[in-house]
Amino acid sequence: MRKATIIGELGSSRRRNPTVVLVGVIAIVALGVGLAVLVKQPLGESRRNNFILDSSKIATRIPAGRVGSINNMTSKTYQATYELVGSFDAVRVIFGSDDEENSVKVTEAIVSAPSSADDLNNSNGAWSRVTSQGETEFSISSAPHENGQTAYTVSDWLPLTSVDRTDGAGFPLVSVRARMAPTSALPVLGNGKDDFTNWASRSDGGRKFWWREQEGDHVSDPSGFASSVNRSQSPIFGIQYLCSGRVVTVAAVGDSITEGRGSYIGEGFILPLLEKLNSDSNSTKYEYANFGWSGQNPAQYTERALRLLDSELKPDVLIFPAGSPNPASAGALTDEAVSKIAVGRDSVVAAAQDQGVVPLIWTWLPTNATVRSYGTTDARRVAYNSELLQLAPNGLLVADVAEPLSGPVVGGQVQMAEGLSKDGIHPNDAGNAVIGVAVEPALITALRRSQQP
Repeated sequence: MRKATIIGELGSSRRRNPTVVLVGVIAIVALGVGLAVLVKQPLGESRRNNFILDSSKIATRIPAGRVGSINNMTSKTYQATYELVGSFDAVRVIFGSDDEENSVKVTEAIVSAPSSADDLNNSNGAWSRVTSQGETEFSISSAPHENGQTAYTVSDWLPLTSVDRTDGAGFPLVSVRARMAPTSALPVLGNGKDDFTNWASRSDGGRKFWWREQEGDHVSDPSGFASSVNRSQSPIFGIQYLCSGRVVTVAAVGDSITEGRGSYIGEGFILPLLEKLNSDSNSTKYEYANFGWSGQNPAQYTERALRLLDSELKPDVLIFPAGSPNPASAGALTDEAVSKIAVGRDSVVAAAQDQGVVPLIWTWLPTNATVRSYGTTDARRVAYNSELLQLAPNGLLVADVAEPLSGPVVGGQVQMAEGLSKDGIHPNDAGNAVIGVAVEPALITALRRSQQP
């Protein structure tokens, strides 16, 4: 068997600094303070290693937003493989951390474009080194706070061309393999309770991803990686890639409803809708970056959105919830609490418009009284949604998802419609499908606006 090969040092010290993107929460009183990324690498028509970084062709794929940690004192090699929406000519790897005290180090990383999911370990494939500022060993920036805040660190752009699949599938593959320095708390996507392994075996035509790991160094010699066990946590947070054609990145920020708690954690209502639109489009493709974090309240995810909008991971379209069942107090809804949520929402809309990002807001869903006891104060949520919908004629894109998911009123509180929720708070697959139908017209408009000069 021919050993896997590593193609020389594709990064160089002439490259610009890596991007560190801070996405998370600070006090609402500090809106607008410290939101800039530490370093920015310009996009536009700048040339890097014989490819052109055209911002209209850059896509970002991140499968989920909630961060956890694992013990990596016995150093392991981690591999993440993603099916991407279109062919590509260059990539850069996304790492992340929510740890404010410790800076984690990538000892070495490589990237490859496999031709088949039948051999994800790609033992016979060619691998290219991942660099940051031209260095093969580099640190992942620590987060400013640990209260639901993530610092994303992005590698240098690396030339890598996708290959046609030989296994009958249509989506191009990219694999990233990284050896992380020993630490007792390695930041990873996935909190250790959510199961992401079924993404690897889905058979409904949706795109897949695989997270795997193996003890030891399988980066210096890639042919030694033999794991076939899929995992639910990974320090490789995602991938940015330079598509061969036009692409629009849609990002979403929010709580567990945004993240998606259906059959596939992280799918939610947005990815199936984008996949449907992709199947209908012969030209522009649509990629999804999921920044939803289960359990976050509006103050937290508002700051995450503001940081995202001022970063290199800035999307073309941002989908944002008008409200959440996760306020600081989960009891009766007060005018003050609803007003603060509205202020945060408006700040995100304004920031998105300032950054040339198209915002799309979806209305605040009902929650069963057995989960959140709002009682008659739920009328404040209903009135808030009504006021929000009145902004739509003025050009703000608003999708009314609350109405089709609203069921009977019990004790003055609207319940979730029968059969559309798994637990009285999270939409199930059927509920997400209903939300998708409600969001589709506004999303199509948002996608069209994002492509206008």
